[in-house]
Amino acid sequence: MKKATVILGMLAIGGNLLWGAEDFTEDQESTFSRAMRATAWYLPNRLIDLTDVFTFDFGAGAGSSLHVKTTGYSELGWYVGDVHTFDTGYRRRWGTGLSRGYLYSVGCFSDAAMRFKATGGNTETFKVATDGFSLVNPDADCYLDENIDFWAIGVRAGVLLNIGINFHPVELADFFTGWVGCDLTGDDYGK
Repeated sequence: MKKATVILGMLAIGGNLLWGAEDFTEDQESTFSRAMRATAWYLPNRLIDLTDVFTFDFGAGAGSSLHVKTTGYSELGWYVGDVHTFDTGYRRRWGTGLSRGYLYSVGCFSDAAMRFKATGGNTETFKVATDGFSLVNPDADCYLDENIDFWAIGVRAGVLLNIGINFHPVELADFFTGWVGCDLTGDDYGK
């Protein structure tokens, strides 16, 4: 009974704050609104953060791939051809597009001339290009624009049909730190 009384009291105070919001100054109302929004989005943001940990892509077309990646500094394999893809992509981007070109990787060296042209969803058009077989550059536009996760661990394989899966360790850290109010990647809703 005591718990019910305390809960009803808290709801009454919350109700008075909500309906009495016109008594707040503009600064106080803004702070109150932000706090309410952050509280309402807390659990949905944790669930959304959890879905960011793994991404998948499926492709079909004149291409082949066998590529293993344990961050951009440690890759082995190739990806070549013209492949129409569907991505549940990195940074909550999803959609369809056409990958055209090639990527060859050994360790921290790669040679790439690849372009991804977005055709649907909220994906973006981007390119990956190097000057010959060279050291991977984490400051390349495709990483800085967050089209590709430099720190991802993943595999992609196929001939004519390609399937890929990536694990994003930074997103896993964001999921765990989100429980204590720290948004490492700055992607929570309701801020």
